Amino acid sequence: MLRVAHLAPDAPNVDVAVDGTEVLTDVPFETVSDYLSVTTGDHQITVTPTGGSEAVFDQTVTLESGRQTAAAVGEVSGESQAFTVTLLSDDAGTADAGNTNVQAVHTIPDAPAVDVTSGETVIADDIEFGGAGEYVTVPSDTSTVELRPDSLANDEEPVGTFSVDLTDMAAQTVFATGYLEPAGGQPEARLVVATDAEPDSMTGGTETPTGTATGTATPTDGM
Repeated sequence: MLRVAHLAPDAPNVDVAVDGTEVLTDVPFETVSDYLSVTTGDHQITVTPTGGSEAVFDQTVTLESGRQTAAAVGEVSGESQAFTVTLLSDDAGTADAGNTNVQAVHTIPDAPAVDVTSGETVIADDIEFGGAGEYVTVPSDTSTVELRPDSLANDEEPVGTFSVDLTDMAAQTVFATGYLEPAGGQPEARLVVATDAEPDSMTGGTETPTGTATGTATPTDGM
């Protein structure tokens, strides 16, 4: 099961192809698609700006069994971080009532390595750009998440504090994206929350973007 996340803040809408077959079209920034059923093994993943002919990513990736996210991160301009697609493993395990299993992913090009916290709870420790933390169980009524420069004591002032709306008993990935210091119309830092698993279903698409509305990419025919 593979989904695609567009988290490259300076990239236009994109089309995504798997082994030459277009599976997602016109995907805007901060969108996470539903899961697609893809065979395990090597696959050619191609990302092309919508309406363009030159791919910004065209490489073979190896897919394992289970749920995975192919996250387009970095910048087409390559000013802070080069554009790439990173493969993340998604947890299928759900949480007990009153809790949510949360994985944090760092995709802010101009941010340092960060700790991701909520109050005294450390959700992820010292994650570099493009990296993901382990799943951590937090109360479902958690309302804010902080990004802090990594330190042993987790007492650095936050570089960003964000509202979050979690789903009870679900497993969810929290993507930190955008720019801490946007310039020239660049998107500000924000969170995009995608549901990896729920007790009675698997949705996978964008669940709770904060600060801006976001759609869920719909697979095209052919996959």
